[in-house]
Amino acid sequence: MAQQQTNPEEVVLGQEAGGARVITLNRPRQLNGISDRVVYLLAQFLEKWEKDENAKLVIFKVALVNGLVMGGGAAMVAPLKLAVVTEKTIFATPEASVGLHTDCSFSYIHSRLPGYLGEYLALTGARLNAKEMISAGLATHFVSSEKLEELEKRLLNLDTGDESAVRAVIEEFSTDVQPDEDSILNKLSTINKCFSAEIIEDIIKAFIREGRKQSLPECLTKEFRLTINILRSVVNGDVYEGIRALSIDKDNAPKWNPTTIEEVKNEDIDRVFQQFSSEQELQVPSDDSNRWAVTYLKSPSPTSLMDPT
Repeated sequence: MAQQQTNPEEVVLGQEAGGARVITLNRPRQLNGISDRVVYLLAQFLEKWEKDENAKLVIFKVALVNGLVMGGGAAMVAPLKLAVVTEKTIFATPEASVGLHTDCSFSYIHSRLPGYLGEYLALTGARLNAKEMISAGLATHFVSSEKLEELEKRLLNLDTGDESAVRAVIEEFSTDVQPDEDSILNKLSTINKCFSAEIIEDIIKAFIREGRKQSLPECLTKEFRLTINILRSVVNGDVYEGIRALSIDKDNAPKWNPTTIEEVKNEDIDRVFQQFSSEQELQVPSDDSNRWAVTYLKSPSPTSLMDPT
């Protein structure tokens, strides 16, 4: 089986093996953090393979998740049609801990989880294990980590992109699982009661709740505005203070401005959501038809995958 692979020193590796195309993130020391270079190369490979008549299956060694999958990295797993997780998988969207919002399409994904689980995950940064990810719809199959290598070999030799055939191979290796007795998902009624309340201030209603009524392109456009306005410190520099407290000085004592939610002004919220000119707005294709609106089969690597924030 002929194989082609890119520069082994690059941050994203692309491999062609028969009808399979394999994406591997190659920044293990940075826990496979998502950088602009990573995004650029991913787009290059996917756009190339989309036009390749011989490409039948795209495997993300990201969708065979055997470690941390957080933030932007999680957005490369949750949207895909088939996502494999193991007993070592841990999921979270911890952006709030550094004064940022859930980005990379999670205003769309979280708002489509059961009940008000999405609000809970976004506001608390709580972690889910593999069983909980499957129960919540953030992954599709549980496979023991010791079987991942053999599963990948079978997928590479499959030589078809037929979804039912790919699913059948994965199901040969997968195990049906349910959340443990003490899982937070067994307390969903309590989460719904607490996180459905309208008194958590307009800042929450305006972002996560709004996502329940919006399409994926609308959510991505909104997240883009938020990210740019926050990074430009149009209201304050809380995101930089959050990164300092968590990642630089590591004192875990951010000095937020303002210090309480009651001090947040409606006009400041409006400023971070403000629109840009049509030339500056994010341009997103309108097709919204797939599972979470992503078409590629996923298959991640046995390393961690995290957003750099």
